[in-house]
Amino acid sequence: MCRLLITRTMNGFQILFVLPILFVASVSGCCWTHGGCFYKYTCCGTQSTGPNLLVADSNRIYLINLNDSSVTKLVVDTQGGMYRPELDYHHEKSYIYWVDSYYGTIHRTCYPCYDNERKIEVIIPKSPNYHAHSVAIDSDNDHIYWSDRDYNAVFRSELDGSNELVIINSSAKIGHIALDVKNNFIYYMDNEIGSIDRCKLNGTDKTTIISDSVMTTESRILLDFEESRIYWTVRHIIRSATFDGSDLKEVQSYGYSVYQRSYYYLFGIAVQGDYLFYTENSYNSRYVKKVEKTGINYRNVAYVHSTIVDVKMYHGSILKDPCVTCTRFENAAKRSTGFFADWTSEEPLSDDMLVEGWYRIYSDNGDDMPTTQPGTKYCGTMNPFWLNGTLPNFVDGNKTIEACMQTNQSVCEESVHIVIRNCDGYNVYYLRPTPTNSSYCFGSGPVHCPASMSSETEYYPGCSCKLCISL
Repeated sequence: MCRLLITRTMNGFQILFVLPILFVASVSGCCWTHGGCFYKYTCCGTQSTGPNLLVADSNRIYLINLNDSSVTKLVVDTQGGMYRPELDYHHEKSYIYWVDSYYGTIHRTCYPCYDNERKIEVIIPKSPNYHAHSVAIDSDNDHIYWSDRDYNAVFRSELDGSNELVIINSSAKIGHIALDVKNNFIYYMDNEIGSIDRCKLNGTDKTTIISDSVMTTESRILLDFEESRIYWTVRHIIRSATFDGSDLKEVQSYGYSVYQRSYYYLFGIAVQGDYLFYTENSYNSRYVKKVEKTGINYRNVAYVHSTIVDVKMYHGSILKDPCVTCTRFENAAKRSTGFFADWTSEEPLSDDMLVEGWYRIYSDNGDDMPTTQPGTKYCGTMNPFWLNGTLPNFVDGNKTIEACMQTNQSVCEESVHIVIRNCDGYNVYYLRPTPTNSSYCFGSGPVHCPASMSSETEYYPGCSCKLCISL
């Protein structure tokens, strides 16, 4: 259950309306209990059930719920290390891996986890000995496999990048790879003749399964274990065959024949049941697209910040992120540090009846909690709460910070610890009730008069009824 919290002024009194909004619950248990919810076993939000899709663009990794198209940001990399990434994850341990194909590096992040969430770890650093291109995780044997198209090889290492071993040597560049761990196979794209080859996980018993001269090292390979088929991309086309290379099928561009040109090609591809999910470098490349395996009923299912470069179906555990499931705190403009309450016409805001939980602030003046004392009677209250600390970065995850109540006697007469979570573009706050005639400050700058009121500046103070003035 999520709530929509709205404030309204009625007859001079500030009234809080809490409207219930129903979400479908998924995994049991609670999230971010280690400090994120004040050390109590309290659920921080709910999230609908799967299926879920991992999605990567040029500097972010997302988890998209395909039932409701909700988007959770897992990684935001502003330092480089996500150039055209290719994704995979460990099915038992809490790790998501990706390759930066520009630097040839492999990285990982912890998900789902309580500690070290959102942190980025370099597993295979930039080196003259390696230039990773595609990555695949063997969750049964705790190995990383990666192709190296500059050195025409496939390597294997431990999950931490140690004990590197050459598994495959080729006379030509090697592109995308995929693992069939149950049957002890690795599939890989060989650029010598344009083929999908297969060998044992130890590199023995090499054989060519599919020959397709149009394939390049940018082609993606996908194994559909439910129907025992291989899918691969060739520019704007998705082709498939059985695991032995027979029964070739093709769906071409999903109705976008206008884009069947040399520069138009597909990026990532994933499969779930009767549907394929993919992305492309067309004008709407921020969208994940869904189509039946027969090529009919194409549609967009979700979109993200930038051009998507890989997708991966995710069957692991999930955490319920307050960035997605928080309560919307509407009409919070009068909580601005620039609003000085006029007690002749305004009742002071008070958060003494606030329901403890996660909130996202909606205000024309911004959602940042001030980090300097605003002064008493500002922020629409007698005794405002301000942040005695710094706002978190995305990589900080949940940050517990002291919020101080300013009075005429002290800039921090009372305090309460709140939790703030950076959601990459906005913050959410885990708030607790405050003493009477005190409330949390959010945003800065002057507050505009409501539509039915006016003043000489069109801002507070001095806003009054337009109709009353004309009379």
